[in-house]
Amino acid sequence: MGVQSVDCGTSGPSAFAWVRIKVDGTITRETDDDTTYIEADGLVLKMTEYVDAMMSGDGVALSRRTPDTIAAITEDGVIAKARD
Repeated sequence: MGVQSVDCGTSGPSAFAWVRIKVDGTITRETDDDTTYIEADGLVLKMTEYVDAMMSGDGVALSRRTPDTIAAITEDGVIAKARD
């Protein structure tokens, strides 16, 4: 399948991944193992079977969630704890 252009953006396969670029600047990259979102403001969200990770567009906030733990770094400080 080639590149598809629709009203909401463009999408197409790219070396083992499916990439979508929307007109608002949002990019989505999907493979069999993970999905990565890049928002127009620079926020990056990566989701896999084992972990969800986020980095804010300005790099100030980072977070990671696994089935067992959660960790975050923000302007207010750092937290890391087991999920109940």
